[in-house]
Amino acid sequence: MNWDNYDLTKTIMKTDLPDEDIKKMCRIIYQLHTSQRHVIKLIKNIKSWDNIKYLVRGIIKVIGHVKDFS
Repeated sequence: MNWDNYDLTKTIMKTDLPDEDIKKMCRIIYQLHTSQRHVIKLIKNIKSWDNIKYLVRGIIKVIGHVKDFS
């Protein structure tokens, strides 16, 4: 197994969809998580320091994935 194939630069599953369509769908999903409405909802639901740490880790991951698909 070549782990270099799992870096989000190429499709690893067999599908009839073109790579460009898959990248577009992934980009849309990550953009939904960065929408103003979603961010406000997350902020309103903060109840503890652990929630804040969890959100910061998630934000860092989403930014990284968005950059992958740019």
